[in-house]
Amino acid sequence: MIAGCALLVGCGSPQLMIASNLAQAAIKTSIDYAEKHRPTPEQAWAREQHDLLVARARGGDLQAQYRLGVLYAAAHDRRARLWMCRAANRGHPEARRQLGHWYNEARKREDLWPFIALRTDDRDAYVWYSLAARAGDREAGVFRERVRRGLNETRRREAERRLAAWRPSPCRSVFTARAENTTGATANAGH
Repeated sequence: MIAGCALLVGCGSPQLMIASNLAQAAIKTSIDYAEKHRPTPEQAWAREQHDLLVARARGGDLQAQYRLGVLYAAAHDRRARLWMCRAANRGHPEARRQLGHWYNEARKREDLWPFIALRTDDRDAYVWYSLAARAGDREAGVFRERVRRGLNETRRREAERRLAAWRPSPCRSVFTARAENTTGATANAGH
């Protein structure tokens, strides 16, 4: 019975009492932390919506891929590149226009929309704007013409070659391979 007394009510050694008190304090701290960091209903709902959007995007939903790109861009999250690229590769006009904006140096200076850090290249901006215009985005056609007017003849020809050779490619290496090579040898690596 003495052993039971020591385990249940702490009438045993001082070490047992200290251990019991520490365990109780740890449990209270854990409960307090959980209560303090419990998401609000709005936060829980937003997280659930985000998770659903990610699931739809991973499942191939083109609009979900674009919306996820926009969501991450607004948060200046580098995952925006991946999702915007995936949607653009599959033909989403607004995603293509957005990639054009991210590559367009002049556009970065005049637009308040969040930009994702990547090296600018107006030849790539021209390609993405052209693809968006082909997909029915009239606004992209206006931006394409602005970029085209700013390119010298050599760069304009290079942009046209990139456009003619464009094919969708994996987005996992987006915006990295092209930064090393500007000769056009890897014209599709960033798309």
